[in-house]
Amino acid sequence: MFFRKIINSFVYGNILIAICASSLAYFNAELLDLTIEIDIFILIFFLTHATYSLQRLFGFKRNQNPPLSSIDQWISRNFNSSLFSALISLVIACNYLFLKYSESIWVLSITAAAALLYVTPFKGRLPLREIAYIKSFAIAATWSVIVCLLPLLNSKTEIDDYYLISLVVFANLFFVLGQCIPFDIRDLKNDELSKVKTLPQKIGIQISKWIAIMSLFISLICLGLFSLKIEEILFFIIWLCATIYLTSLIYKIDDSKNDYYYSIGLELGLLMPFILLFLSKIN
Repeated sequence: MFFRKIINSFVYGNILIAICASSLAYFNAELLDLTIEIDIFILIFFLTHATYSLQRLFGFKRNQNPPLSSIDQWISRNFNSSLFSALISLVIACNYLFLKYSESIWVLSITAAAALLYVTPFKGRLPLREIAYIKSFAIAATWSVIVCLLPLLNSKTEIDDYYLISLVVFANLFFVLGQCIPFDIRDLKNDELSKVKTLPQKIGIQISKWIAIMSLFISLICLGLFSLKIEEILFFIIWLCATIYLTSLIYKIDDSKNDYYYSIGLELGLLMPFILLFLSKIN
């Protein structure tokens, strides 16, 4: 029971997803051979943790019918502590941002506004997550900015090859998109009750699964073109392994899969490029 509480706090408390974001940003920095201080990855960690936590807390609805999901049950029991940790992360992220990375404020301001509009209505308009079929695409686009452009903007290395940069950005965009669509499948019933329009509602679960897999392979093609350009096969092999891993999980999705299958199994796919890169450097 104690071990399960630790796992739930790690996953539902958005620590795992924050680690995934900072590790994917590190992998992209290695892809582009950027010279970056570790502080940028710390910023991305706390920024991701604060953003995901605050989004879930703002979007949380008490006394839901049908009964709360496992994530909502955890939030209900840990609302105050989750809010406190989110605010601490926000303070730390703002401290790094304003004191050390002020040149990136304009980029993060756009993503922060998008994150806020994702769950909060503006002037009577629907939150972004309730606009038909935009949910996964909005998340993937935000991730590609944070894990690709943020390290690039704060690097001491100048890169003028916009073709390479574009390949990395699109590789991440489709990689994250392929990982997001399965979560729409998981949330299908809740999204229907909340009137949030997603791909699985429109085209069904099976076709959505194939679109997610197709998105992963588009990402792999982008990494393949990148590898050909820089004449380095290692990054492609790593991305291929992560793609195969995620594809196998997505293909097996059905009603029997519990929340851990998504929140741990699929999210570890975002961490895999970093893990494999780290293992490749061990002598």
